[in-house]
Amino acid sequence: MFLRRFRSKNLQRIRLSKYLSKTDKNPLFSGAFALALALVLLLAVESKAQNNLSFLHWPVPSNGSVACGYGCYENHVGIDVGVSTDNTEPIYAAADGTVVEITDNRPYGRQRIASQGFGNYVKLKHIINNSVYYTWYAHLSSDVKVSQGDYVSTGDLLGYGSNSGYTCGTQPVDTGGCLDHPGSYWHLHFQASSDCGNNSCSVDPFATGWWRTTNNQPVSAISGGSIYKSNGNGWDVLPGFGRDIDVGADGSAWLIGSNAVEGGYGIYQWNGSDWNIKDGGAVRIAVDPDGNPWIVNSLGTIYKRVDDSWQAMPGRAKDIDIGADGSVWVIGVNILSSEGYGIYKWNGSNWSPVDGAAVRVAVDSNGEPWVVNANGNIFRRVGNSWQPISGRAKDIAAGATTDSIWLIGTNPVPGGYGIYQWNGSGWVGKPGGAVKITVDENGTPWATNSG
Repeated sequence: MFLRRFRSKNLQRIRLSKYLSKTDKNPLFSGAFALALALVLLLAVESKAQNNLSFLHWPVPSNGSVACGYGCYENHVGIDVGVSTDNTEPIYAAADGTVVEITDNRPYGRQRIASQGFGNYVKLKHIINNSVYYTWYAHLSSDVKVSQGDYVSTGDLLGYGSNSGYTCGTQPVDTGGCLDHPGSYWHLHFQASSDCGNNSCSVDPFATGWWRTTNNQPVSAISGGSIYKSNGNGWDVLPGFGRDIDVGADGSAWLIGSNAVEGGYGIYQWNGSDWNIKDGGAVRIAVDPDGNPWIVNSLGTIYKRVDDSWQAMPGRAKDIDIGADGSVWVIGVNILSSEGYGIYKWNGSNWSPVDGAAVRVAVDSNGEPWVVNANGNIFRRVGNSWQPISGRAKDIAAGATTDSIWLIGTNPVPGGYGIYQWNGSGWVGKPGGAVKITVDENGTPWATNSG
């Protein structure tokens, strides 16, 4: 549930501290013994948090069945999900992360000849609660849609399921021995591991509880989440489902929905009680002070809404935001480092580069950007330099008032990740969980959760 409070490790530590304080008068609990007890209990808390990550989404929305589970034969350290034999089954990122490995030159389909390994595959690195995890998507066609170093969001298209590599799984087209038999055994091999990043620390995501679930079933990677608006004491649910949301300084709210269309997902405008559909498709959206949306589609193309039509703008982007003063900033598509992509500001006719690298951007009421890099680190632009800010984030938003900076943290909770507000010196946790957030003209946050 979105509105369930998340009991963080900090709360557990506070309770532990209170418990230990009661033992001060008992010499049995003094000195080394008390320290040892504290460490044991703290490790138990850490272990419990580790086993309740729940950050993965189902990467094959068209098929919810497992053909060959974790350990279904010796040394099988992943799960196999059947895909269509026409090599067009979309495979999506199960969580936000960075592409750290790709192979896209192995034969597949009717020309496939079994070979050792994953065939064509994508490997992603995820940072959750300051820890590193990995996922693999193997036996793809050669039409891989991401590049090494790319930062991807949950539900981004990685490629298409096929039968490249060493496949003896589902969907045999002809009879015969699988290893030497071309044109057979289409499936996705999905694998997840902790920080070692190889088979030795791979885990069963069902047994560890790493899947986000609803009704005991993993949530699809492309399902849009429910939409909420803060009422000051909690969250009011709004109609519809969305993947991204933004509110302009004039109060105009726009949404990227959950219905797949050309260019991404449907685009909607809030009418006060429901969402009116608009033409076009996008994956990211920002709204200027006059209520006009700018969008980024699945190809990275940037458009601005002008007189009820979309006007193409120069450049390409991964993310976009607009401040209350009209300043437009984007995260480009050029990988600069392991921290992300180039950062740019609109100068009225084109994009001016700014130093630094990031994957998410928000623009405050003064037109200054706050960014999040691929490692979750947060920075604020002060003058001509970047000032590091405490904490880590998945998404960040800034409203039209000076005190309205909000973020989505990296700690998994029901509904997504923790929600926090900036108080001028640190982040104050709020009830609920979400994956995308925006802030309206009154400083009120709107959010979408993980479904």
